[in-house]
Order: sequence, then structure tokens, then C-alpha cells
Amino acid sequence: MGDIAVTTFNDRLGTSGRTFTARDLSFVFAYGHQINDYVSMGGTLKRIRSTIDDISANATAFDLGLLVSLPIQGVTLGATVQNLGNRLKFVQDSDRLPLVYKIGAAYSYQNRLTLAVDLAKPIDNRFRVNAGGEFVLMKTLALRGGYNSSNDLDNGFTGGAGVRIRTISIDYAFVPFGVLGNTHRVSAMFQF
Repeated sequence: MGDIAVTTFNDRLGTSGRTFTARDLSFVFAYGHQINDYVSMGGTLKRIRSTIDDISANATAFDLGLLVSLPIQGVTLGATVQNLGNRLKFVQDSDRLPLVYKIGAAYSYQNRLTLAVDLAKPIDNRFRVNAGGEFVLMKTLALRGGYNSSNDLDNGFTGGAGVRIRTISIDYAFVPFGVLGNTHRVSAMFQF
């Protein structure tokens, strides 16, 4: 995050000129295994560090997932549990990680078009629906669009693209957040 003005009970507008910042960092190790022609399982180990000014909190979390290919060609079902782990503790106050249960379905046509929908239930919120699609051109360029019902700050529509060259993928996502501004996410992946 950028600089945040320091406010106090006597200076509620932060006119002192003092600032602080906040940042989050996560290291992720993921592994998946195909059990047979129809069932795959996977998991993720995450180490999370959150810092506000000069105070930090750390947590360790796990994600577990199951993917089942149905006898209907191109249709898969999936389920995940995300953020099983300990709490982020700042000095005396601690926050639990956002535990989320998800189920979903996807349809893929000739590895060029994928349509997906999932239903998510955060432990501390209402059910949410997410839907998206991806169209792949020449096995290299992917164009993506989606809808996220949990985005109360904007209309929920997102977009993105990805480029894959051999074993390296670079992806970009655009997610608007209304009055909070737009987010741009870039990721790189190396497969081996």
C-alpha cells in the first residue's frame, strides 16, 4: 500500500504529516496429483506475513482441493477448503484467516474455451457466486472475463489475459473496486 496518514484522537484528519504503510507477503507451495483418470487431489501450504507500520503478524495455512472429471466429455466438478490454519496475531489482537468452502463446475471445449461457475461460502459471510470464461488463441494467448458477486463496491465484472510460452506463463487480471480504485494483478508461473 502507499503511505497512510497517521491519525490520533487529537488529530483526526492526519495533518501532522506523519505516515505509515501496510503490506502483505505470502509464500505458497502447491502440489497436485492425479489419482486416476477421473480424480485429482491437491493441496497448498502458505506462509503469510502481514505488516502494519513496524508491527508484523505471521500465519501458516493450508488449502485442500478435489477435482472430479465426469463421464460427460469436458465437464468437471471441484471442491476446495481454503485457509485452514492459525490466526494472524498483532501484539495482543488476532484475526482468523478467511476460511472459505467452495464447490464448482466447469465445461471445457477442445482446450480452447472454458466456462466455469462456483459457489463459495466464507465462514463469516453469505454465499457468493463467481462465474468466468477463458478463450485460448493459438495455444498461447488466453482472454478472460468473469463476474464476482462478492464485489459490493463495483459491478463485479473482471477481465484479463495470459501468455504461455513453453513452460512459462504470465497472467494479468483487472479487477475494479469502485471508489477504492482498480486493482491490477500480475503473476508469473514456471511449470516443471
